[in-house]
Amino acid sequence: MADLCEYNGFDVTYLGANVPTATVLEAIEEVRPDVVFLSVTMSWNVPQLRTLAQEINALNGEIPVVAGGRGLAWMAEVREPGVEWHVLSDPLVAIAQFGSRDGDST
Repeated sequence: MADLCEYNGFDVTYLGANVPTATVLEAIEEVRPDVVFLSVTMSWNVPQLRTLAQEINALNGEIPVVAGGRGLAWMAEVREPGVEWHVLSDPLVAIAQFGSRDGDST
């Protein structure tokens, strides 16, 4: 997802996999992103996704959180607290939607 965003003109700060919640929150405070993408590889990590999304919203409720990944792909519809959008198919669709939200791609 990070590579796709960069290729489409977004500035990306990629933190990697298995990043502690505190590190994610510190990066958000430092970078002040326009959107946060979270990925879940295994479905049993969805509770951690939920917790992280809620903590991001508590930190700054104006930053949209987008979740995707193989761990969510089996769900026909996902409703997780604190997650604005879910990418269950083509990630380029989400990238295009965020790029057109305010006419900017950063």
